Amino acid sequence: MRTDLSLTLNYNWASSSPVRSVFGDFGERDIHSVLASLSWDACKAARLGIEGGYAWTAYESDFNADGEQWHAGLFAEISLPFEHRLRLDAGVQGMSFERLPDAIVLVGGNPFDGIPAHWIRTNTGDTADLGLAPFYTLALSGRLSKNVVHELSAGYEANLALVSNYLQAHFVNYGIQTALWRGASLGVSGHFEMAEDSGGFFARDTTAYGGVTRLQQAFGKLTLSASYGFTHFETDSQPQAEAGVSGTTDQQAMGLTAAWQLCPKSSLYLGWQRISTELEGADETAEQNRAMIGMRVLF
Repeated sequence: MRTDLSLTLNYNWASSSPVRSVFGDFGERDIHSVLASLSWDACKAARLGIEGGYAWTAYESDFNADGEQWHAGLFAEISLPFEHRLRLDAGVQGMSFERLPDAIVLVGGNPFDGIPAHWIRTNTGDTADLGLAPFYTLALSGRLSKNVVHELSAGYEANLALVSNYLQAHFVNYGIQTALWRGASLGVSGHFEMAEDSGGFFARDTTAYGGVTRLQQAFGKLTLSASYGFTHFETDSQPQAEAGVSGTTDQQAMGLTAAWQLCPKSSLYLGWQRISTELEGADETAEQNRAMIGMRVLF
């Protein structure tokens, strides 16, 4: 291939499974995706390209619908003065989902014995597909000084959702990172998002904002990192209103990761994350612990 052309092919497989859950296999899923991009260095200051991808998602339970997702688009990247670059990604995307069986509402509890009534729906009730929809991301990145880099990005896109088929969101992100000492760096980022669920019983509009702090230290082939993040959610969720609790949620996340370079073209990744979610009006805070393992191989 010509030296001014670059072809990238990726296959990713991500599997999620709860170790312990009162909701059985809710959230257990496998996502397979194939991504490809072709770029052309038009000159020293500009790069153009095309990209596309296809993914298929399979859930273990019938609460969420299995589906397929795809996207295709163009990107352009140009160099700016003062060691900065501007990149625009834009294109179209779509999603289709299998139809779920009719939702059943299970009601439990016994008020005569002091056990409050509650309801459980057997699936999301969402039958929406995403037709031909646009997406875009505009990002400005660069170096502020010898040891400080930053990036500002904004865009609009659709992604898989937890309690509906998908959500569409406008977002703005900003991150800054500085080198501390040999092999160490500290990064701080903030985000703001306005999202809308596709449909179903749990459909909602959500506004979220928050930030993440990350400290990283490299020891030769081993890289360790620790992070803390906070996100505030405001939602108009109707099911939460019926349950007598607010749509305001605060979430904190703490994580530790370790990455080991096995050889120049492969690395192993291990991670742990603890997530605490507090819903205004609820009596208890939900706690989650996640263990993650991954491997990256370059060909």
